[in-house]
Amino acid sequence: MKKIICFTTLVLAGTTMNAQKTTWGLKAGYALSTLKNDSPEAVATTYTSDPLHTFYIGGLVQHQLGSKFGVQGELLYAPLGGSQSFEFRSDTMYSLTETQLNLETLQIPLSGQYFINDAFSVSAGVNFGFVLSAKLRYVAYESHNVPGTELSVIPDDEYDVKNQMNSLLFAPFAGVSYTLGNGLFFEARYHQGLSDLSKTEGKLTNSFLQAGVGYRFGGGQ
Repeated sequence: MKKIICFTTLVLAGTTMNAQKTTWGLKAGYALSTLKNDSPEAVATTYTSDPLHTFYIGGLVQHQLGSKFGVQGELLYAPLGGSQSFEFRSDTMYSLTETQLNLETLQIPLSGQYFINDAFSVSAGVNFGFVLSAKLRYVAYESHNVPGTELSVIPDDEYDVKNQMNSLLFAPFAGVSYTLGNGLFFEARYHQGLSDLSKTEGKLTNSFLQAGVGYRFGGGQ
């Protein structure tokens, strides 16, 4: 009996060790980034937000914990941000301010993975982002409803606003991936921005969608 138990234990241990696998790879793709201002009413009668079309690129390390589960860590460079429009109307004044915030970020996504089969997997985790630079471009239009006054324009210009931004971004995410046997994979993720970007009054968050392609050295999952 003891010999059978020992043999079974050794077989199970060997199976578990064989099921574990660590691979590394590269990935890149398209990103759609949007800003959300939770208190635009304080500065505008009408507020709109438009997405920024951008990209991401970097590397990953994946470790399989058996045939169904795995963990993955990544290091990515990803420009983020978005455009906003603030329109104010009153009986005596009209103003429109259009802005575009461009952030250069270094991201560290950490996720858990569930392998549905040899090709499909789903994942969920947290993305920690670090702001490397922050540039704000804006143009402002202003008009007073007073006879003899004309529309005044502050021309388009770019300003460094990194000192007005919080340096750490926090965004939970969920995604899906399809992997080929040769290590080539395709992925899509959505990140929900939770942390406040701005140090000023009001909360400014950044959420983004990523869709791309990558390659794991050593084959598929």
